[in-house]
Amino acid sequence: DANYRRLLGDRVWSLQTPFSEVAGYFPAPLLALRTLKAELGCGIPAEQEERAASENPGTWMTDGKFGVVQYLASPARQTAVANAAWRWDGPGSDATS
Repeated sequence: DANYRRLLGDRVWSLQTPFSEVAGYFPAPLLALRTLKAELGCGIPAEQEERAASENPGTWMTDGKFGVVQYLASPARQTAVANAAWRWDGPGSDATS
């Protein structure tokens, strides 16, 4: 649970916020397996949230009966960060002054 909280920046996201938006900063492909035991999460479609809430009202996010499997094959923002980090416009580059 602590590592998942760190992954999400220990922030309360809307449950419908896509996992790719929240964890896009991660530097490699990522698989998160989590049993819900805290009121923190993301990437949960509204229909699934409603179903879980109707089955276990008030406790579905904390009772450990539900979980998530979230996979991010290619962190989108990481490519942009890497490209920006490797751009060189200093002396000797082809960039115009």
